Amino acid sequence: MAKTKGLEVDRRVGIALSVLPSFQKHAVERVIRSPRSFETAAAMPGRVQQMATSGQPLYKMRVSPSLHLFYTMVGDTIYVVDVVERATLNHFAGRKAAKKGTKVIAKSGAKVVAKKPSDSLKK
Repeated sequence: MAKTKGLEVDRRVGIALSVLPSFQKHAVERVIRSPRSFETAAAMPGRVQQMATSGQPLYKMRVSPSLHLFYTMVGDTIYVVDVVERATLNHFAGRKAAKKGTKVIAKSGAKVVAKKPSDSLKK
């Protein structure tokens, strides 16, 4: 894990960065360069979403239109745990919805919404 005072980056992020195109790699590197650059990026409205978890709060930050960074906070330290492309997130959302018996509907380009089939459609 790479460490800067107040910011730690999991080695998974380095592995993900090694296979990303340079423009996406630079977008992530600009955010994780320092705690200050991270906080500036996180302060942009609509860029961060808290994920539903049962334990430590986990956050998803949009780094670019097709790339998301996952992180958590412990005290004053930011832990960047992963970088994931939106296509991968959509793939797993579809699998999870199929497992639960729900239908995944793509809305307005990027958002994925899981919907249960209505009772009137069940026979």
